[in-house]
Amino acid sequence: MTNILIGIGIVISLYSLLAIFLTGNKKKKVIKNHSTKNNINKGELELEFFDLKNQIVDLTMEFNRTANFNTDTLDKKIMTISELNLNLDEKIVKSTKLITDMDILYRRLLEAEVNLSEKLKNISNAEEKILRIKPKTKPMIRNTIGYEDEIVEYYKRGLDIYEIAEKMGKSMGEIEFVLGLKRMR
Repeated sequence: MTNILIGIGIVISLYSLLAIFLTGNKKKKVIKNHSTKNNINKGELELEFFDLKNQIVDLTMEFNRTANFNTDTLDKKIMTISELNLNLDEKIVKSTKLITDMDILYRRLLEAEVNLSEKLKNISNAEEKILRIKPKTKPMIRNTIGYEDEIVEYYKRGLDIYEIAEKMGKSMGEIEFVLGLKRMR
């Protein structure tokens, strides 16, 4: 981009110099024609020629200053645009990362929602199963034996405390307490 702008500036400079040079040649011809017609002496012609030459040099210097100023201005604008482009690229990268992170979080939220709804269904199914379970009825042994005697009877048959507690619908601590009392007697 910079090379194109510099090339355009050089072409404009050359075109201007060519125009100035061609204009100067026409003035020389006009001066020659004028001098021959009006018999102007050679010294005056040389003075006019040097004046024109100095004007051309001044115009060329002014053109070069203007071209340099314009080139510097264009260079500064190009640098500013390049910096803005870099900043824009950085912001695009950051925005893309944020969008990606948001997408990941959104997917995780959807997965969590699905998992939560499945767990809630499992909980409600478990609650229904718990409500459907009927409490175990304890086996009935004759009413003539008290439940302490029943516990001792099971123990004598070889059942452990856990099995007795389960059959009787009592806690293990209660079974141990009854067996401890019977041993003491």
